[in-house]
Amino acid sequence: MTDEILFLGLEAHEKAYALEAMGRWEPKVVRESYRRYNQLTPEQKKQMNAEREQLQLDWAKLIGTDPAAPAPQAVVARWRQSIDFFWSPDAQQLVHLAEMYISDERFRANYDKVDPRLAEYILACVRESVRA
Repeated sequence: MTDEILFLGLEAHEKAYALEAMGRWEPKVVRESYRRYNQLTPEQKKQMNAEREQLQLDWAKLIGTDPAAPAPQAVVARWRQSIDFFWSPDAQQLVHLAEMYISDERFRANYDKVDPRLAEYILACVRESVRA
């Protein structure tokens, strides 16, 4: 499948993110992620977005608790499961993804809308998960 077909239907900013991802990470993995996503129905995509938003809210409720505690680690497990749909990162790649939530202003702004401490808390929880 060509990139043109694979990214068909994406809004301009979504296509820009896809092309950026292809430049930053393994293009084969990015293409496979988009292929999987494109096979979802609109309802499945809506559900996936709702689950992502719920993860953020669940983590935000836990800010201030020990990142190694069972409750935040259960959210990490759910987060990891949601990522595995697209890509199966190793422990270090998982940490790098959480670090990007802080270092990339676009991701940071998304988490800051929920709570300005959220990105840092997610990273702390993810780091604890890979220590275990």
